[in-house]
Amino acid sequence: MTISTKAELITAIARNQKIRAIKLVRELCGYGLKEAKDFVETAAAADFPSDYNKPYVAWLPPGH
Repeated sequence: MTISTKAELITAIARNQKIRAIKLVRELCGYGLKEAKDFVETAAAADFPSDYNKPYVAWLPPGH
């Protein structure tokens, strides 16, 4: 996953574009629909995007 792809995912989550974010997670991580939905909902429920110093991309599984 490139930095721009991570930024696109973070932006989609920050803008509450959940369908877009779920599609990105499925494409990038190979998750199923439920896994991707859970991932996005967890990310959206976090203190996000108010604290950009946190490593939100660390939510992604290793190798992505």
